[in-house]
Amino acid sequence: MLAAVVVGYTAYAAWNTFELRWVQIALSRTDTEGNVSAVGAATFRASEAMAGTLGHAVVVVLAASALLWFFFGLQRGWNIPWFASPAIALIAAALAIAGTALSSALWFVWRDAMVENATRFGVSRDELNGILEDVDRSPVVAIQRLTGPGKFGAMMALAAVASCAAWWCYRKRTS
Repeated sequence: MLAAVVVGYTAYAAWNTFELRWVQIALSRTDTEGNVSAVGAATFRASEAMAGTLGHAVVVVLAASALLWFFFGLQRGWNIPWFASPAIALIAAALAIAGTALSSALWFVWRDAMVENATRFGVSRDELNGILEDVDRSPVVAIQRLTGPGKFGAMMALAAVASCAAWWCYRKRTS
């Protein structure tokens, strides 16, 4: 029951992190002589990129797990069915932690959001696509992690710990 409450809270708190600033990306381009010139910088929220879509899916899985654990925790003598297994929530939390680390370190996770919001960099969509796809003069992209991924990752770590506790309580023991 306690694990259900903790996972439910982490799902709620993680959902609220999607509107926080997640990353700031600074983009520069190189010319034919190798000189680097700044294009611009922009700040993105998770809800503007694929990271938010995948994060929403994980939060829904965790919230559903919390509700199922709470429901089955109130039923005396019932066994938890396979679809409410704490292993599902544990795997979802672990994948979310890995995804958060990747989205904080790899700029191409934010590529679609960058192109969608090209005006933040002061260029058109086509020009930004050209800069990002130029093989001869690859762009210089710097990514800085902001508050969103840290809070989301902390909530997912807490959900993983609560899922481990739920799994420990859920497993069958020999008498």
